[in-house]
Amino acid sequence: MAEGFTNPRRIVTVIDERGESRIARIDTVPEVDYDAAFPGADPARTGPRGLMRVWRLWGHDELPFPLPSDGLAPMIAGDPSPEDADAALRESTLPPERGMRVTMVTFAPSEQRPVRFSGHDSIDVVWVLRGRLLHITEGGDEVILETGDCLVQCGTSGAYQNIGDGPATIGAVVMGARRDGRVRPRSSRSSAAEAPRPGHSKTDGR
Repeated sequence: MAEGFTNPRRIVTVIDERGESRIARIDTVPEVDYDAAFPGADPARTGPRGLMRVWRLWGHDELPFPLPSDGLAPMIAGDPSPEDADAALRESTLPPERGMRVTMVTFAPSEQRPVRFSGHDSIDVVWVLRGRLLHITEGGDEVILETGDCLVQCGTSGAYQNIGDGPATIGAVVMGARRDGRVRPRSSRSSAAEAPRPGHSKTDGR
């Protein structure tokens, strides 16, 4: 199970009416509502008892951000109040075409190579905050991600495996995108995960 990681804190800063930078809110973020955020997901893989746990930290449905902002609630579907912000974020899924989400994910160690790939029409900028992860694309390419590495996924399908001894954690900014050309591979199972394609392995992480 993906244990050993407590709920993260969220600190939001704003410009006040005097034009000074201030802290608007500091609170602890609960895990997502897995039934709402990942409908149909396997509880053995996603959730408190699975290999992956998820926190939705912030979001916006229509970029650019309007400023100034009071920073008390994300501007997402349902227009949640500050009191309802966490409930709305826990149930939110992918951002719309002009939206964004900020997410944190922790993975439990696993010896099983992933065989199910997922992907979205979005640009995902991912930072490894701790641990060591193997990232495999649906085409069979793979790379080891070390602490501090940044992965930019341009509407691609892939999967993660925690190859370390303890939990691995990533932070991600997911930005909506519009696909006009080649269709992205759907979330699927693939034999490509069983072995890297010759000449396409990048497991040295560089």
